[in-house]
Amino acid sequence: MDLFLILIFLGFSFTLIVHFNLVPLNIRYLFLLILIFGILYSIKDLGINYADLGFRPPTLSSIIAYSVVTFIGWATIGCTDIRDMVLGRKVANNKYIENFLFYVVISAPLQELNARCYPFAIFKYFEWNGLLFVLFSSLIFAFSHIFLKNNYLTLFTFLMSLAWSTTFYFYPDFLSLSLSHAILGLVLFTPRSSSPFLRFPSLT
Repeated sequence: MDLFLILIFLGFSFTLIVHFNLVPLNIRYLFLLILIFGILYSIKDLGINYADLGFRPPTLSSIIAYSVVTFIGWATIGCTDIRDMVLGRKVANNKYIENFLFYVVISAPLQELNARCYPFAIFKYFEWNGLLFVLFSSLIFAFSHIFLKNNYLTLFTFLMSLAWSTTFYFYPDFLSLSLSHAILGLVLFTPRSSSPFLRFPSLT
């Protein structure tokens, strides 16, 4: 429990440090890797199994559930001006967005493991309320994006996190969760004109 609180405190503190440009953005991923080692030690110390982190084979039900969430997020991006608001503020200049494989294989999974899978395992271990997990993990996930300094993106990540956390509560599937995150991240940060596959006809 103490280590869990320490990791949460370090995560919040480092996010603020990045937000105020006290360290380079690239250091964020090194810090995420350090947190992973803390998480692994924590779950070993508590005797938590990897299945509680979502490391289990996807089921048809979980695939359908995450597909629905992904489609809703994709449609929301396409039917609103949020992509233009985000890109217009030059959030998409981050190097991890330019590297498809890095974002899909490393960035999105690391974010989900830190902000959602680990809190879920802790909440389950201590038998805390599921609704608190949904709110807690959503706040962590949204807060971790404030360094991008875009209020629209922060709000969108919070709303999507509510959907992801609720889905993860019923279907703890790390692979499907990470893939859903990666797809929406790539859609959000890709201009409409760049890829026909990622386009969605705007209704505005």
